[in-house]
Amino acid sequence: MRPHLPLALVLLAPLLLQGCGKEIVEPEPPVFTYPDRSTPKNTVMRMAAAFERRDSVVTGSVYSDTYEGSSTDNYPFPGETLTFTRADEVRTVGAMALANRVYVDMELYSFATWRQIHYAGDPTGWVTLQIPYFRISVQDTHGDGFNVNPTYNETWVFEFTLEPTPDSSSPTDTTWTIVRWTESRASL
Repeated sequence: MRPHLPLALVLLAPLLLQGCGKEIVEPEPPVFTYPDRSTPKNTVMRMAAAFERRDSVVTGSVYSDTYEGSSTDNYPFPGETLTFTRADEVRTVGAMALANRVYVDMELYSFATWRQIHYAGDPTGWVTLQIPYFRISVQDTHGDGFNVNPTYNETWVFEFTLEPTPDSSSPTDTTWTIVRWTESRASL
């Protein structure tokens, strides 16, 4: 009879443990908190996080109603420029959210490499963040999609222009909104 004791204990273990009065509780995953929009850099990081999380509501919150995005690919030959509106950006992120087998990654690397400038033609207070090192990937489970990762034989312009809005609820008394996203690629 003893050879059956281990098997009996394994079979009875769930019943024995059930009476212990201790409930096994899985830990809650940490709650994700988006960066606030109190600085231009935080706002761009908020946009990147919303893109990765496929959150169209937060995506809509970072873009101005007058937002204009543009993408030009001149590598290896001059190409056309595609333009985007706020609605286009929100719709794209929303479509990615519905495609549950899509992997999305936007890496903008270190703030320390970002350059903040002001173009003379922009209104007072607007700032442009130039981001020299980045990687964007949107792939499905079959590996179809796109990767944007600058290489040594390309030159890129990848920048976001933001406008400030007074906001007393912000730690800096200002919130920032993206009004322009410009990206272009050309050969060296």
